[in-house]
Amino acid sequence: MSKIWDDMLKRIFAARPQDFVQWLLPFAVLVSKAPLELKTLTRTVNADVLYEVLIDGQKALLHVEFQRRPEPNMADRIWEYNVLATLAYGCPVYSFVIYLTPGGKVPEPPLTKGLPQREQIHVFRFWDIKLWEVPVEALRRTQLLAVLPLCLLAEGGDQQHVAEAVFDDLAHDKDLLGLALMFASIIFDREADEEWLERKVAMLEDLVTDSPFYQRILRKGKEEGIREGEEKGIREVTFNVVQVRFPDLGELAKQQISRIQDLNLLLDVSMRIIKAESRQEAERVLLDLQAQQDTNGKAPS
Repeated sequence: MSKIWDDMLKRIFAARPQDFVQWLLPFAVLVSKAPLELKTLTRTVNADVLYEVLIDGQKALLHVEFQRRPEPNMADRIWEYNVLATLAYGCPVYSFVIYLTPGGKVPEPPLTKGLPQREQIHVFRFWDIKLWEVPVEALRRTQLLAVLPLCLLAEGGDQQHVAEAVFDDLAHDKDLLGLALMFASIIFDREADEEWLERKVAMLEDLVTDSPFYQRILRKGKEEGIREGEEKGIREVTFNVVQVRFPDLGELAKQQISRIQDLNLLLDVSMRIIKAESRQEAERVLLDLQAQQDTNGKAPS
């Protein structure tokens, strides 16, 4: 599901790029978005975020990669992107990696290339942001709306009062609110938090389900499930759709979804639940699931 996280963050950056520029490069002025394709002689790579900025009146680029978990080769990858962007645009490139969750060793800057006993050939400086080490208050002090959803991933962010404050601050921006709710559904996975989160989703249902951004994320999740065969991901997306629209059907959804082996059927159910005009209609969709699978000749063994 890592690409779902990428998509969420890239779209929120695109919605409010000035917020991220102000957070990461407070001395820079946003100019415009730059093409993400960076070409070598043999292949094309795509950066997550690339924006032209002005620093002291001179052209530069802000380059950002969102990474769900650390990867050993991340520093080399960022270096490659940075060099390609520098050559393509002829200006300095400031590269940042924003890590969302812990789970491995983070390559620390600077990246150096050379022989141990000799002078270094390359010294590449970039910036790491490990969200789980950033205090919630440090993000809140920025007073930047697009940065607020990241509070849930920050140090101490997995607390209900932190999430409540973020939801309140984003009440007038349904796309950012939808993102924050999706972060919350992943982070607050303790049994004690389930009832609270269901209540919050129910209260904010109209705002969230009307958001084109939120619906795109749901579609993205389904596409990834089909493409990568992530059965668990498809089940989670289907269940989350039910939780958002009709929280009191959560237990029925969990029972029915666990029995279904036809993943295409689950994807169809997600869309039908999104479009359901009443609780009764959604309940019928869930109750008919097993019969539909049996009709398709794909009953579990």
